[in-house]
Amino acid sequence: MMAKKTIHLGENYGNKTWRDFLGNRQESVVTDENGEATFFCNGGSVSVWVIEEVI
Repeated sequence: MMAKKTIHLGENYGNKTWRDFLGNRQESVVTDENGEATFFCNGGSVSVWVIEEVI
């Protein structure tokens, strides 16, 4: 099972690429121009999404 959460982070985080720091999810997530995106997590797992440029 997979969970997802749509989050609005604000315009300061618009058009940013995010990666799961823990490596449980392989895809990237890109926020829209308003800083909104849907983040995913595997069932029974934890994902920590960080801006790709800091990894």
